[in-house]
Amino acid sequence: MGESNKKYRDPFEGMSFKGDPVSKEEYLAAYESYVNRCSSSAELAAGVTVISFDKKRVLLDGKEVRGITDIEIRKHASDIADVTMKLKAYINDLDVD
Repeated sequence: MGESNKKYRDPFEGMSFKGDPVSKEEYLAAYESYVNRCSSSAELAAGVTVISFDKKRVLLDGKEVRGITDIEIRKHASDIADVTMKLKAYINDLDVD
């Protein structure tokens, strides 16, 4: 962010997005959806799962998920609300041949 915007924090700091950017109009139209997806938001949309990261911990709806070895998150090309997440995890004492 430029010097002129220092009074605001960058909500995207440390993040990158694959693909072309959306139009400014589409970006602004998605603001309400963004607010509803923030984990500190008072009211989350029904059926929304919140994934968050705290240091080296992964949390789903505030509960730690242990043993995760890989995370893949994909967004549907034409629907910003359609997201698929795959978690790969190691589970102790599970023998699979």
